[in-house]
Amino acid sequence: FPGTKVPTHRPAPSYWIVICPVPKVRGDVWALWYRENCVAAGWPPPNWSLDGPSQDVGWIYARNRLKEIRPGDKVIPFLLKWRIGPVGTVREVRVADAQWEKTVEKHCYIGSTQESDLGRRILVTWELTDMPPEGKCALVPPDQRPPGWLAKHTIENLPVEEFQRLRAVVSNRSNWIDLPTANQLRKPRKPRG
Repeated sequence: FPGTKVPTHRPAPSYWIVICPVPKVRGDVWALWYRENCVAAGWPPPNWSLDGPSQDVGWIYARNRLKEIRPGDKVIPFLLKWRIGPVGTVREVRVADAQWEKTVEKHCYIGSTQESDLGRRILVTWELTDMPPEGKCALVPPDQRPPGWLAKHTIENLPVEEFQRLRAVVSNRSNWIDLPTANQLRKPRKPRG
């Protein structure tokens, strides 16, 4: 009707945790994600397609989650070993096969023979207030760890209560730790002779 305002209802954001496999990648993948304002999933095309049939159960689970993410959703990166990064707000979802943009170079994902990896990007805006800066992350204190993993899959939906609990951990400066650089992650070579 003329003069009637249409309500602009925005759905509540969904909450996600995305694994950043820091110890499993040669190079500083988390530093790249932080600088380039993204988190990412793997399964490169054409072997794994965002649409169409697949027999890979892990990929089916991941792609279903990737299709659910929307701008405005919140993301927490999980850097393994009970470490989490700052909260990000999703700006754009760039996960289609034609949008593949690697975050891991050829042969840098340990145990992988892929040309590149982790190229299905979710672009985010990192929160800066009360969040660890570049080069730092938060370590979940032992008394606040769940009995299992923080995430078992590359990307998982979080209940709002779990997201709020992790937000409290990552915003508490007493939980912040330095992240080792790529050089510090390399194992020292054994001396010859």
